[in-house]
Amino acid sequence: MFDKCIYFNLNALVRDLNKVWEEQFSETGLTPPLGYLLALILKSPGLSQKEVGAALNLDRSTITRFLESLEKEKLVRRETSTKDGRVINVYPTKKAEGLKTKLEKAFQNLSAKVDKKLASNDVRDLLKLASKVRTDSGS
Repeated sequence: MFDKCIYFNLNALVRDLNKVWEEQFSETGLTPPLGYLLALILKSPGLSQKEVGAALNLDRSTITRFLESLEKEKLVRRETSTKDGRVINVYPTKKAEGLKTKLEKAFQNLSAKVDKKLASNDVRDLLKLASKVRTDSGS
């Protein structure tokens, strides 16, 4: 009955994958979204909040909330841009730098677990399709 229901099957897959993501990020002390956000900031220090939101495809309010959480944990700091006082740039702290290896390990383990759950070609095809559908729908 549900084998052809995209809603049911995608949500079931997301629930399964969320368990894997949460398990891998547990060693970092971060949720998966915060882990991705911190990894982005570690890779590109000084991004504006707007650039962070665009890179992660998240709303401004969500980015603000996530950054507040990372700030509370002393993993990032936000500074007003010297070029434009309306722009806030985000930088990792030394404490965040200390998590870099754990985050990299989490990402490596995620790739291995997802590849094990799905064939590598299937993962690539699924990612391409999901990205295309998301982009084509304007989300």
